[in-house]
Amino acid sequence: MNGGVAAASQTSHWRKFGLLYVALGVIILMVLATFPSDEKAISRSVLAVAHPSSGASLVATLDSNTLQGVRDETISLEATTPPGTRIENMIVCASAPQLTSSNQTSCVPVRVFPKSDISSKRIPTVIHLHPTDSSGSDKILITASWLRYVPGARPAKASDAKSVLQTRSCEEQPGSCYPIAEKMAMTVGPVNLGINKLTRFGARLSRFLKDLTLPILLLVIANWLTSEAAGRDRRREEIEKLVRDEKETREKRDEETRRDIEREQEEQKQIAHILLPKVMRLSGHYYLPIVSNLTWFLRASAVSSKNYSDLVFYLLSFFHVARALKEKEGGIFFKDIAAEKLFAIANNVIRGIVVAECGGETEYMAVLDYLDTWLPPGTKRWPRLGERPASLPEPWINLETWLARIDLRQLEAIRYLFNVLGATMRYECNEPYAHWYINSLRENLFKLEERIDSPDPAALGSTNTEIIKEFLSLANLYRQGKEQ
Repeated sequence: MNGGVAAASQTSHWRKFGLLYVALGVIILMVLATFPSDEKAISRSVLAVAHPSSGASLVATLDSNTLQGVRDETISLEATTPPGTRIENMIVCASAPQLTSSNQTSCVPVRVFPKSDISSKRIPTVIHLHPTDSSGSDKILITASWLRYVPGARPAKASDAKSVLQTRSCEEQPGSCYPIAEKMAMTVGPVNLGINKLTRFGARLSRFLKDLTLPILLLVIANWLTSEAAGRDRRREEIEKLVRDEKETREKRDEETRRDIEREQEEQKQIAHILLPKVMRLSGHYYLPIVSNLTWFLRASAVSSKNYSDLVFYLLSFFHVARALKEKEGGIFFKDIAAEKLFAIANNVIRGIVVAECGGETEYMAVLDYLDTWLPPGTKRWPRLGERPASLPEPWINLETWLARIDLRQLEAIRYLFNVLGATMRYECNEPYAHWYINSLRENLFKLEERIDSPDPAALGSTNTEIIKEFLSLANLYRQGKEQ
C-alpha cells in the first residue's frame, strides 16, 4: 500500500514539474554549446630545416600555424648549397591528410641557390594548401628529391659513391662529376585548423557535470531508493497476479484438453461405426478382386506376352470390376487422396488403350457385358478364368492380337502402372485397421509385387507422356514412409 502511494506521489511530481526540468536541461545544453569561446590559438610562423648534404640546406616555412575559416596555408621553400657543391633538379612535395593542394600538383621544383651568391635575388618557391576540415590539427609532410654531383669516375656500385673524395670542385669542372639521386623527408607543423565545437561542448559539459556531481548523485540515489521500494511492491503484486493467472490458464487448458480428447474419441467411434463397415464392404466386393486381377496379370506377363489369352481375361476383369464400382458406389474411395489419383491415372491411361484396340467404346462395353454371361443366373460373384466359353467375341480377339504383337516397352509400362496400383490398393485396404491390431504393422507396409524399373513416359504414346510423368512423381511421393 505504501509503495503504491509513493509511486503515485512520484508520478504526480514528474507530471507537474517534468516539463520544467526538460526545458531547463535544454537551456543548459544550448548555453554550453553556443556560448562564445575564450580559447584563442596563438598564431606563429613555423619552419623546418633539412640538410641535403654537408653545408647545404632546405628550409620550409609556414607563415602561420593557425588557420581560421577557409584561408589557404602557404609553405615557402628555399634551398641553398655551399661553394663547391652542385645540386640540381630538386623536386619538393607537400602532403597532409586534412589539407589539399591548391596548385595543379602538390610537387614543385625548387631552385637551389649558392650561398656565396649574395647579390642574386632569391625568390622562394610557394605551395598553397587548402584545408578540407574546419577543426583539428595536422602535420605537413615535406619530401624532396634531387641530384648531387660527385667528383671522380663513376663507381661500379652506387653504394660506393659516398666513399669518393671530393678532390675537385664540380662547379669548376662539371665534366669530371657524375650525379647521384638522393631524397629526404621532414615534417612541418602541427597546423591548427580551428576549434572543434563538438569537443569544446564535451569539455564544457564534463566540467559542468563535475561541479554538480555530488548533488546529482544524491538526487539519483534518492530517486533510485524510492523507485526500488515502489518497484518491489509492484513486482510482488505482479507475481501474485501472474501465479493466479497461470493457475486459471492451466485449469482452463486442462479442461479444454480433456474435452478435445473426449470429442476425438467420440469422433473415432463414429468413424469406426460409419466408415469402417463401408470400407470393409468395398474392399470385399471390389478392391480385393481388383488387386487380385492386377496380381495375376503381373505374374502371367512376367515371362512374356505369349500367354495373351489369360492376359486379356485379367485385363478385362480389372475394368469389369472398376466399372461396377463406379456405377454402384460412385468411384474409388481411399483415406489418402493421392492413392485415388494414382488409381484414376492408371485406369484412364490403360482404359484408353484398351478401348482403341477393341474398336471403340461400344465394342469395349460389349466385351465387358460379355463377361456377365459366363455366370449362371442368380450367381453373385465375378467370372473365373475356367468358365471362359470356347467362342469369344471379336473385341476379345482384337485384344489377344494386340497383346501378341505388343511392344516390350509398352508392356513394361502397363506392368509398372499395375504394379504400383496393386501395392497402393493393398495398402489402402489394410491401413484403416492398423490401429486395431498390434501385429498388423508388417502387413500394412507398402509392398510391390515385382521390382519393375520406371518406364519411359512416352512408352504409352505422346498423348499420355505428361500424365505418366505425373503418375511417376505422385508414386514417388506416396511411397515415402510406406515402403520398408
